[in-house]
Amino acid sequence: MGTHFWGFQQHPEISPDIVTIGKGIGNGFPIAVVVCRQEIADALDAESREVFSTFGGNPVACQAALAVLRVIKDEGLQQNALETGDYLMHELKALRSNMIKEVRGSGLFVGVEFVSGSIASQVTRRLYDIHHVLASLDGPEDKVMVIKPPLCWKAQQVDEFVAALRETLSCLLHRQ
Repeated sequence: MGTHFWGFQQHPEISPDIVTIGKGIGNGFPIAVVVCRQEIADALDAESREVFSTFGGNPVACQAALAVLRVIKDEGLQQNALETGDYLMHELKALRSNMIKEVRGSGLFVGVEFVSGSIASQVTRRLYDIHHVLASLDGPEDKVMVIKPPLCWKAQQVDEFVAALRETLSCLLHRQ
């Protein structure tokens, strides 16, 4: 998220009881993580409830997660997410298209809200078909294109993505 390691940390008034983490912590390697307050863990232990995942907590998966956390720290990827994310937001806001309602986000987790789900769908389809760029849609009426690239993205990748989006918007504008 750039400024914070966990998204919920951006809101100091939020103190989650339980946080679950999936594939991201293993860079795609199948792993599941549950983080909770001590009293919750103690209650689960005291109740003798069996809590398990078929493959999410084995030693290989745990080493994969530790390696990912090490790389994030050693390569300064949180700071990179902040700096590259700021650049991404700046470049997206500079597009100034009447098809875009709003650009918002934090770090490298960014959403581009389009004025309609139809336009958002056309944009993401063309980005994929012509530029081989994957983006997903979310939000009410699927109007928000979600951009969450790898933490190692730099300005060059931002420029390539924004150029593809600019071309896509231009093409759609001239079709109307």
